[in-house]
Amino acid sequence: MIFALAPVIRVHGAPLASEAGRETQMKMGLLQFTAGNHVLGFGQGEVHIASCDHALKVAFIESQPVSPQINENPSTAKINSQSARPLDGVTYQNLWDRVTLVYERKEGSVIKSTFHIAPAKTNTNEHDQESAVNNIRLSYNVPIRIDHKGNLLFSFKTGQLRESAPVAWQEFHGKRVPVKVAFNVLGEREVGFRVGDYDPRFTLVIDPILTWSKYLGSQYEYENDDSYAIAVDASGNTYVTGSSGETWDSPINDHSGEPGSGESDAFVAKL
Repeated sequence: MIFALAPVIRVHGAPLASEAGRETQMKMGLLQFTAGNHVLGFGQGEVHIASCDHALKVAFIESQPVSPQINENPSTAKINSQSARPLDGVTYQNLWDRVTLVYERKEGSVIKSTFHIAPAKTNTNEHDQESAVNNIRLSYNVPIRIDHKGNLLFSFKTGQLRESAPVAWQEFHGKRVPVKVAFNVLGEREVGFRVGDYDPRFTLVIDPILTWSKYLGSQYEYENDDSYAIAVDASGNTYVTGSSGETWDSPINDHSGEPGSGESDAFVAKL
């Protein structure tokens, strides 16, 4: 059972957000920010997305040696505290040939990534333009899979990160025209994109969004997990009561019986 709710996750020990702190981060190879209850680290050739109990590393395969550039909002750029400041935006310019990648904060999610595939500088055919899309290759530190809706899933013991099925479009005279696109799994931990027909003379935009879901229940479909009641408090926390016959790993000590014994314990879970 998966609840697509963002859990309340406290992040401790984040780096300095001052100018000196950011200079230190750059020397260490990472720019660090927060978004969606996660700490984000942007470095040359890789991005880290971490919380208290899980961490996803995204590596750019065969990319250009491009350093991330900060897209600052004046209201957040003035923040000077002992914690990493909220993300406005980070850009990898020409990360692959004619491909620029932009990361931004988006309400209700962890992070939004947008790929901008520019037209070729000289006359070209559609096959040459598509080769720029084919250069996009991302690898991860955990196995991946695609669900029936086309979402990209990353599973951890404590929950699941989900990157939404991508959307793509081009703009003609101020009008947005959709383009067919889907994730293209290239290996157990590697992914790219497949795109449909489009006009290679104009910029193509591909736009997936990363969100976090929390597990509630065992990982086995045949186990007896039951929820009996659900409530929400004034702060937006969700409470679920029920019973289970299997250990979930998280929360701790949710079931004290032997797995498969047929016995169940009550639980109260707060998200």
